[in-house]
Amino acid sequence: MEINVGLLEDLMEKVKGGARLETLERMEKRPNNLLYVTDLVGCKKRWELYKLGGIVVDDVAVVPTVLIGKFVGDGVAKMLGEHYVVESESSKEKKIGNWVVRGRYDCKVGNDLIEVKFSGWDVGLKEHHKMQCEIYCNLYGVEKMLLWVFSPKGYKEYVVNAKYDDSDILGLIENRGSPMWKWECKYCKVREACKNEV
Repeated sequence: MEINVGLLEDLMEKVKGGARLETLERMEKRPNNLLYVTDLVGCKKRWELYKLGGIVVDDVAVVPTVLIGKFVGDGVAKMLGEHYVVESESSKEKKIGNWVVRGRYDCKVGNDLIEVKFSGWDVGLKEHHKMQCEIYCNLYGVEKMLLWVFSPKGYKEYVVNAKYDDSDILGLIENRGSPMWKWECKYCKVREACKNEV
């Protein structure tokens, strides 16, 4: 019996190819007034440099933790579907001021929106994950949603309440930091080109 050695590498190349394409479309083809929820919970300067500087897509799309996060999210959605009626992720846009904010949760069971995250370290509640869910609550018009965090050390469920109204989100757009969080520069792929590094 022959074994298909290299199947994993072939699979990973296919997954990376899809991630590269999605990232390129997201970065190059979008209108200047479109912001993704994930843009709002991270450094403003990073996305500006990506757009201006012809970023190496692999630095964003195929980082191992990003790929593992995709595998975890897809796996959770598949397992949920074996036991519950699941609606898959659904993208939504909302006009706020002169901006269009777009986002999508990972899955929905009944009325519960669920965002799935992978953490390489622990299952603690990360402020940027919480903020992402708080903004999703506004986009989808819900009072709360579920955030599920998975890591090699376990898993945990959080209930995240709505926090932001449209004026709060407009304030975030206009005043978000560069960096937004102290730890961002450590992991940023364009920090050499940035004058804001801390």
